[in-house]
Amino acid sequence: MTGKLDLFKKINTFFDRVFIITLKESTDRQELLSNTLEGLDYEICWGVNGKELKNTDLIEEGSGNDALTLGEVGCAMSHLSVYKKIIDLDLNNALILEDDLVLKTINSEDIDTLNFGLKELPADWELIYLGYALNNNKMSYSTYLRTWIIYPLLSLYDRNRYNPFKFRRRFPRKYSQHLQKAGYHYRTHSYGISKSGAQKMLDFQTPVKLASDNAISEMCINNKLNAFRLKKRIFFQNRDLESTIKGRYNKSKSPHKH
Repeated sequence: MTGKLDLFKKINTFFDRVFIITLKESTDRQELLSNTLEGLDYEICWGVNGKELKNTDLIEEGSGNDALTLGEVGCAMSHLSVYKKIIDLDLNNALILEDDLVLKTINSEDIDTLNFGLKELPADWELIYLGYALNNNKMSYSTYLRTWIIYPLLSLYDRNRYNPFKFRRRFPRKYSQHLQKAGYHYRTHSYGISKSGAQKMLDFQTPVKLASDNAISEMCINNKLNAFRLKKRIFFQNRDLESTIKGRYNKSKSPHKH
């Protein structure tokens, strides 16, 4: 318990606010969170329930995207509402958590990871993942060849399609002892964002173009967001909970959950 409280104290000291996105009807998740996050100062932000959205309404508002399910749009709109709150309150930064996160047993190494990781952030950081999926975590041999040989050659003919730098940014890159530059990662259950980062995400996602995690990742690989990730994750996603985003990701068993 002491380790967890030390971790939460560091989080509350570093971030101006901690916001938790949850649906009003997700009382079971809120009960779990109250136990998981006991000792952390946070504020509930009510999310947008995709079930209550209509395609026609979204199209009229300019937020229609046939490639997204209503659940994905609702999740994206939930994150956008937090970005707006950060801007409206003129916060320097905030930690955004989703209601399906879990926290493993905390030890001194975890506390050091967070403590030193936050200290290693540059002054102009815009996003930091405290939790993420491990997709694109390491390059395979074939990917390595594409990155350093094939794409550089093909880019001589078609720079937009075969940009080796953009392709390389899909993978985490070295930065410091406890941090890496963020790549293309799934899940948005735990990340910190600065006011500058929130404004950039608002501009990019208005109207909603992508699922919330894909939107952040697109900004990262296009070098539009100064984003990092902890080498060692602190928060994880509770995969035992049923997703509140219904649609194609449930069928394909993709990592997207909310």
